[in-house]
Amino acid sequence: MPIKKKTTAAKKPAVLGPKAKLMKLQVATLRNKAKKLGVSDVAKRTKENLVQSIILGEARKKRGTAAGKKATAKKRTMSAGVRQSTRQTGTSKTTSDLKKRALAPGRRVSKTGRVYYERRKNRSDKPGQLMGEKYQGWTNYWTWRWALEMIDEDYLYDLAQEYNNAYDLGKAIKDQAEQFVEESIGGSPFESWMFAVLSDINWTEIAQNYLGE
Repeated sequence: MPIKKKTTAAKKPAVLGPKAKLMKLQVATLRNKAKKLGVSDVAKRTKENLVQSIILGEARKKRGTAAGKKATAKKRTMSAGVRQSTRQTGTSKTTSDLKKRALAPGRRVSKTGRVYYERRKNRSDKPGQLMGEKYQGWTNYWTWRWALEMIDEDYLYDLAQEYNNAYDLGKAIKDQAEQFVEESIGGSPFESWMFAVLSDINWTEIAQNYLGE
């Protein structure tokens, strides 16, 4: 019988680690990479020193990016929780609700014994339906204060080009206000307080005032 020759398996190319890959680059290339990562005095560093600095710099950058994403996700979760907590929940029966008389605004005690204060009418899901007298001709104090101090005419003009009715324009103004709060004090103890203030503002009225409706 003929003798079969043994076939040798092709050797797999060795996988280079991060340091070995960098060591194969030219010094000028390494200096450029190091500069982009914020490494100082690149001209005075040896090739091996540059490689080590690049590895450390990339690791710091990776950690910073991961931490930033985690902080952003936490901020969004907290903001969503605040917004969700201001919405009405549960169910109601129209026929039985019509027979009930709305209580006057003031102090309330829930079934669980929690004390809170109600300032809205029964239909608190309707925008702008707040209890109490007007303040300086506006729905309430916070609507007047926000319209007076926080509305930029030039910015409102740009928004009005896209949203030509009061409801949509008001909703756009509210979205920008919430974004402003998230970016300026997001994650702080004052964030939930500010979202409570935003929920009291009649954004449609601010838009109507600008559009002259």
